[in-house]
Amino acid sequence: MVDVDNSSDVPGPKRTHSVAIADALGEMIDKGEIRPGSKLTEEALAQQFGVSRGPIREALSILARENLVQIRPHLGAIVPELSHDEIVDLYDVRAALFSMAVRLLAQRCARGEVDAETLETLRLKFDGMIAAEKEEAPAFARHTQGLSRFIVDNCGNAKLRTELTRINRQSYLHYVELSHSDPDHRRRFLAMSIVLRDTVQLGDADLAADIAFKVVGENKRAIIEQFERQAQTIVSLRMGR
Repeated sequence: MVDVDNSSDVPGPKRTHSVAIADALGEMIDKGEIRPGSKLTEEALAQQFGVSRGPIREALSILARENLVQIRPHLGAIVPELSHDEIVDLYDVRAALFSMAVRLLAQRCARGEVDAETLETLRLKFDGMIAAEKEEAPAFARHTQGLSRFIVDNCGNAKLRTELTRINRQSYLHYVELSHSDPDHRRRFLAMSIVLRDTVQLGDADLAADIAFKVVGENKRAIIEQFERQAQTIVSLRMGR
């Protein structure tokens, strides 16, 4: 049975069981522990979390509103498998929004609005990701995700933060599995990330935004390449039957 933490880091009423379960399942999806195409059954999840099916049903509805699961008639909840075109569209939107978040953060740095502790945390997250170059893809992806979330959380625009957080979670459905498995891609990604770190900290908003757009574009390229390779493998296997 999974222990659901019903506490909250912010003042206010405690989270309901359904919200806590949705958070736990969302994190498992983000990390690739629940993969695209997986079916989430109420009965199994109720046993896993030690609750009735009611909170599970509510939790799945929360995840459906965030597009992390799809609830299909007679099939239940399924973690969606995005098509080629859906991945392209999602990453195009993410590139535009993420570059905006980076621009805002760099502008805040230039105006002296970011405190020393936040700047140090940002530097440590960049350095931690760079130091993780040789780690396995899921571990490396967790570093990139953590850095991205930190940038979004500190961009200073609450609406952008909400929308980009939602987009990020959808894009992560395929991120762990399809990105960073290629060493050449990872080297290109890190080289651009080092420039991004320096330009953000220097407050060069225009250059930082441009580099951020290209970083997401490099991720999209790698993901699409892996996606097409997998699709070709499936076709070859079917033709060989």
